[in-house]
Amino acid sequence: MLIEICEFLANRSSFVRGTNLCVNQYLQGSPDRCAVALNITGGEVNLFITDYKIITIQFNTRDKDWKISRDDADIIRDVFTAMAHVDLPQVDSGPEYRLLLAHPESDTIFIGEDEKGRKEHSISIKFHIKNKE
Repeated sequence: MLIEICEFLANRSSFVRGTNLCVNQYLQGSPDRCAVALNITGGEVNLFITDYKIITIQFNTRDKDWKISRDDADIIRDVFTAMAHVDLPQVDSGPEYRLLLAHPESDTIFIGEDEKGRKEHSISIKFHIKNKE
């Protein structure tokens, strides 16, 4: 599900999955300016609708320029804000999902800089997802 969400983001922004948009961790050799989708948490299940989940994903962005890093996190927020009832792209032959609703859990926050002096920002977004029928 994380890959499908990243593919959705890549289709609606200048991020490219596997290049400057990473899944689960920054890839070795990733450019200074990139983003990573981390930490699927939650997975709250509705006992009455078994194919429905609520998950939270943390997106981190980085760049040598503080403002660019923050702006990239804001782009991610803007892509998902008020997004409702859209199909997520199918990846390989995996299951198909429908994004029912997405909303930020937090505002964009500065989380520090890495050993190379790249500034990092973070935003958490909650997703309401259902298996596509």
